[in-house]
Amino acid sequence: MAYDDLRSFLDALDKEGQLLRITEEVMPEPDVAAAANAASRMGEAAPALYFDNIAGFDSARIAMNVHGSWANHALALGMPKSTGTKEQVD
Repeated sequence: MAYDDLRSFLDALDKEGQLLRITEEVMPEPDVAAAANAASRMGEAAPALYFDNIAGFDSARIAMNVHGSWANHALALGMPKSTGTKEQVD
């Protein structure tokens, strides 16, 4: 892996336009649950989602779909986000 921790990987996703930050207050249910359901259907270049304002939690943060698309997976391997599936597996 090309990153030492999740924080540095999230920074890389953000720089590559692969991190969608949700700053509005969201409810754990149904908002975060619906986002998790939708994220898996967004396709090969779906972004990771980062929630930092969860109703009922003062300092909770949620990152999801971090490796949920081939673009994000490529970045995790230190490859360009446009790297194809076959090349990532090889």
